[in-house]
Amino acid sequence: WLPYGVASEVSRIIVEKDVKLNLSELTNNNEIFKYLQIYAKIGSTINFGQFILNSRVNYVKTYLEENTNYELNTGYFTNNSENFIRCEVSHIKGDSTSNQTLNGASIAGGKVLCDGVINIKPNAENSTGHLNIKGLILDKQSKIWSEPILEVENNIVSCSHGCSISQISDDIEFYMMSRGISKEQVIELIVQGYFGLPLNLVKSNEQKEYLENNLNFEL
Repeated sequence: WLPYGVASEVSRIIVEKDVKLNLSELTNNNEIFKYLQIYAKIGSTINFGQFILNSRVNYVKTYLEENTNYELNTGYFTNNSENFIRCEVSHIKGDSTSNQTLNGASIAGGKVLCDGVINIKPNAENSTGHLNIKGLILDKQSKIWSEPILEVENNIVSCSHGCSISQISDDIEFYMMSRGISKEQVIELIVQGYFGLPLNLVKSNEQKEYLENNLNFEL
């Protein structure tokens, strides 16, 4: 079920055996319900930089076969809207590795539910999964809820998760403003820093320039 006026977009990416894929995506439409499926076949590697400026629902589900490597870095910025973000990895075969980092911020009454999931299937022995979620609340009206989830069905694996939701500390704000930086610039610099990790995964200079131009958001 989708609310009236909200469009859906479903995409599927299949990464063939022993292929290395560098993937970047920018979502900047609050009326979109996005569902992306990624299938990584034997021996493949995926480096995914994801940028979410606006998206009503943004859901990524990735399936890993044996000897695959998957790295996801997501940066999101929610301004006066309600967003649901979920990134999920399913290790369906053994010796696969995943590393998911989700960093974002909410301002002007924005509300975000940001979840990350690692699912280890029974046949995924010797798999490794890491998940880290950080949220930055930029005013008293905004909210961020996050839940890191581990679903482990094999004992011979390595998994970890972490989650933190915070505001900009008074010490950091005072230090930067004492150096002549305005409060608005402090917020902008810190939020843009949250997009640094996904930008590092973009290998093409042309793509990086396009994304940097589109990440000049207004606070």
